[in-house]
Amino acid sequence: MKQVIIFWMKTQGSSLRGCFLAALLILVILIFIPIGIKLANPDRTIATPVTPPQVSHPFEQPAHSRKPVQAGLNVVYAETDPSLKSTTLWALAVGHPSQPQKIISLAHKTGKPLSSKVSPDGTQIAVLQIPADSSREYEGTLWLVDLAGAKPRSIASRVTFLGSWSNDSRSFVYGKKAEIGASANPGAALRFELWQTDLSNGESRLMVAMDSARDLLPLGWASMDGRFYLGMINMEGQWSVRGWNPTSGKIDREMALPEGQNIRTLTLSPDGKKLLIEYNQSAQAVLALVDLDGTGFQPLLSESSTGSSPSFTALWSSDSSQLLIANPPGFSSKTFEQLDIASLKSDPIPVEEDLSLLGWSPDRAWIVVQQAGSQNPEICLLNRQTGKMTALAQAVPQSHLSFAGWIVSPG
Repeated sequence: MKQVIIFWMKTQGSSLRGCFLAALLILVILIFIPIGIKLANPDRTIATPVTPPQVSHPFEQPAHSRKPVQAGLNVVYAETDPSLKSTTLWALAVGHPSQPQKIISLAHKTGKPLSSKVSPDGTQIAVLQIPADSSREYEGTLWLVDLAGAKPRSIASRVTFLGSWSNDSRSFVYGKKAEIGASANPGAALRFELWQTDLSNGESRLMVAMDSARDLLPLGWASMDGRFYLGMINMEGQWSVRGWNPTSGKIDREMALPEGQNIRTLTLSPDGKKLLIEYNQSAQAVLALVDLDGTGFQPLLSESSTGSSPSFTALWSSDSSQLLIANPPGFSSKTFEQLDIASLKSDPIPVEEDLSLLGWSPDRAWIVVQQAGSQNPEICLLNRQTGKMTALAQAVPQSHLSFAGWIVSPG
């Protein structure tokens, strides 16, 4: 190109007009060469980070004043004051149940237990904070609390429910519900959305948007195929499980669940290979397993009850090899069952009252339980070996407690 310009200038002589035209030609080349490069790469895009929501900072305790979590296994829980519009996150070392360590406090709506989840690597807590003066009961801002002491950061606003962490703790899935007007599906009143935020750069993407569902339940990531799975109830009341592919950004797997069952809950195993289904059928509470591809349906337990709506509660072990199961309230037997998935052998754990399961420690030695059916029940830590129960410490009597997860701290 340079040689062409020089030859052209020579043919024009040294006239002022020739020099002007030469300069003009060079300018045109400099402008259009970058455009040509850009057009040669039409798929090259620049990701735009999501702007953090402009909300007032609700956290009361400065990050630099936090003390490190005590060494060893800690249960993390939130205590919401029933009258002061405040919530505190606590870490309680299982070896020192009377000495909880304050993580952080925040302004939160009176009487609403805080929804929060500890990351798999135990370094962060996802918190759904509802402003104390908000007129909305279940909508708030998603915050991340860093246990190393960094300032909490806002991730998204108008969030209505928490989804789950990725297995590597690098992203988080959350959900939104919004009222809709006219819809193609009669009876649909809500639009359900699932969003994923990459925590390394703050970028969010819309995963799923539905206005043809009665409800949507995020289940989690499946390590075997990399998809995110969710349960959905359609307008006819039929359950299905769907898999969202992060590569294509679309739902490309669907599994219909058996009809004629009043399904209560679905839980994905930590390894992402099996679903635990809890449902009611003919006045019986039933627990069953099914492979994520829809095969291998296997009933585990079936119990009748005098209650109008019997319901098991069950938790997976962290390695997906066992289940911890609590009988529905009102059963004559109040034992927990620790069930081995491979052999289907169970080990009973006697308890003295109707309890619901909230958490099971990674080492399977501790269980977080709650009194079933109580108006404002205590949350307790149950020692699997001794059977001793210890109530989680409360700074304010009659406050609302909620379980957040486990931390194994080096101290």
